[in-house]
Amino acid sequence: MNDPQGNRALCFREAMAHVCSPRLPDAPIWIVCTVDAVVDGGDHKIVTGSVDDAWHCEANPLTYHRRVFGTHSPS
Repeated sequence: MNDPQGNRALCFREAMAHVCSPRLPDAPIWIVCTVDAVVDGGDHKIVTGSVDDAWHCEANPLTYHRRVFGTHSPS
């Protein structure tokens, strides 16, 4: 099979094939939740939920520091 996103994406599709929810193909983690509550937060909504299933792979985390997105790396 031709997998342009690499083995990680293929592994992800296989691991989460039983779930019929939209997901980002390159996300290093994916969580399936049941919504418990939606609370008014002024100009936005706060959604809380219970985790039903989760999956992750080895990847550098996405961080936001000093107005820049990046990843942590050992120093």
